[in-house]
Amino acid sequence: MGQTFLSEEEAWVFYKNYARLHGFSIQKDRFQKQDGVITRRDFYCHHSRSQPLKEIDPNKEQRNRVSIRCNCNSHLRIKLRRCNEIFDEELHVTTFIEEHNHPLLSQSQVRFLPANRMISEEDDKHILILKEAGLTVRQIILVIELEKNLEHGELPFLEKYIRNLFTNVRKLTFLAIMMKAPKTIITDHDPWMNQAIAQELPYTKHCFCIWHITSKFSGWFTSILRDKYQEWCKDFYTLFKLETIEDFENQWPPIVSKYNLLDNKHVKGLYHIKEFWAPPYLRNYYFEGMRTTRRSEYITVFFKRFVTSTSTLTDPAKQVDVAVREIIQR
Repeated sequence: MGQTFLSEEEAWVFYKNYARLHGFSIQKDRFQKQDGVITRRDFYCHHSRSQPLKEIDPNKEQRNRVSIRCNCNSHLRIKLRRCNEIFDEELHVTTFIEEHNHPLLSQSQVRFLPANRMISEEDDKHILILKEAGLTVRQIILVIELEKNLEHGELPFLEKYIRNLFTNVRKLTFLAIMMKAPKTIITDHDPWMNQAIAQELPYTKHCFCIWHITSKFSGWFTSILRDKYQEWCKDFYTLFKLETIEDFENQWPPIVSKYNLLDNKHVKGLYHIKEFWAPPYLRNYYFEGMRTTRRSEYITVFFKRFVTSTSTLTDPAKQVDVAVREIIQR
């Protein structure tokens, strides 16, 4: 009580370090402002308050996970005060509730809380090296678990982090080659890519590859539609070939109703992302006649014959030139 800090950030770092040492993590909570300056801020235990009831959609698969919130009142409050006319304004601790209403974590567990998931720059470099060596995301996680002497599954957040890291690296490499953001881009329906493109390329029109979407149809609809599956594919192709948004919106409901798929989660998902794949919504954008990544994937397979992790920029060009000459001669 009475401890002072020069800024809110300094108080946050101090209490966060305290929380990590004592087996919990914290979050920013209520605050007061005056003339644009924060005059009071509360930092609460991450178990504070209670989780509001969530609406359950019976058509979606639910995760069976219990809320960690249990109205824990452990917190620290700082207020802005001026001690005298000489010293600058300082933030003083005016309230400190130490007691928790839940068990605290051990030091081996507390590091896995969201607030403490720190990945160093050296770890990033190591992950990218493992990727260059040809390891998959799961294999990289296994290597890191072995190196850090952890049980399998003790890094549940790492898979998402690695995928985001790869996405960001691909994005930076792509932009470095392009020199500027493209006007249009086609990808498969990858949520990590979708999020990265929306954030980093806000003025680029993003389109989903229709081949990647329809390649999932057999798994989605064969068991439901049975002998009507092929007919559904033909009707979907009719929808795909429509010219105007008005035609698409008018014909979508009756065709979907024809197969009793109005409540199907995959069909709902397709309609939700229609601006990314349906041609009527993409008429005003130039894709050079491409609406699928298949052509680029064939090209990628071709170039992988000549590129390795040790190749220089000139090596693949020389090898491709030789290969093309051989094809022409045949």
